[in-house]
Amino acid sequence: MKHPLLLMMLFLPGPVFAQSKADKIVGNWTNEEADARFVIAKAGDTYSAKITWLSQPNEVSGAPKTDKHNPDKNLRARHIIGIDIFTQLKFDNGIWDGTDVYSPEKGIYAKLKIELVDDNHLKIIGSKGVFSSTKTWVRL
Repeated sequence: MKHPLLLMMLFLPGPVFAQSKADKIVGNWTNEEADARFVIAKAGDTYSAKITWLSQPNEVSGAPKTDKHNPDKNLRARHIIGIDIFTQLKFDNGIWDGTDVYSPEKGIYAKLKIELVDDNHLKIIGSKGVFSSTKTWVRL
């Protein structure tokens, strides 16, 4: 048999193919303003995103920016770089959702939905009540 790998792939179960599509969000991303960078990682069957870089990581005083707007007073001293902005994101039927996204700039949580525009662009949709905001992330 000349192409045993090709033949093997034809008989792989469906979830293997679905999982590879779900993993397309894994990697390094920047927001549309290019002032923040994030890494999306997979853990089990869920995804999380962490802030890895800011164009202005420090306050005017020179101290690292902290999560000063966090509704949990115990978390307000943590540095912005390194914060998980979402965890437990799940993939279903071409959409990633099922969790909240955190905005350290505003100190709010919103329902999160992510759509893959193409291999290099994500549509990030945050909604709270009747309000929603859509941003585009670009793969680095």
